Amino acid sequence: MFCDNLTEGLSVQLIHSAGENGFEINSENFVRDMAFIIECIRGMLYRELDIKHPMADVMAKVIQVRETLDKEDNVAGYEYKIDYEDKLNNFVEQMTGEENPKDPA
Repeated sequence: MFCDNLTEGLSVQLIHSAGENGFEINSENFVRDMAFIIECIRGMLYRELDIKHPMADVMAKVIQVRETLDKEDNVAGYEYKIDYEDKLNNFVEQMTGEENPKDPA
C-alpha cells in the first residue's frame, strides 16, 4: 500500500539522519521509540486516506490542535498541545497498569 511505502521511506530517512548526527540507532530505546514514531506516521497517513488505524485514534485523544490567526483573521498556522497531565498519563496507566509511569531512560 502507498501509505506503508511512504512510511518506510520517511522512516529510513529519519533513522539515517539520526545516525549521521551521532545518535545510537541500534539501542533498544531508540528502536522502541522509532517503532512508535513509525506507527504515528502510518496512522497519520492512513487517516488522511480515511483508513482506520489505532494510532490515529491515540493521537486524536491526547493531542489538541488549535488554529492561529493573522491580523486579518486568516489561518496563519497551527499550535498543538499534548495533554500530559490527564489524557496521556491515563492512557499510559491503562496500558501499563502503573499509576505514575516511570521514564524508561
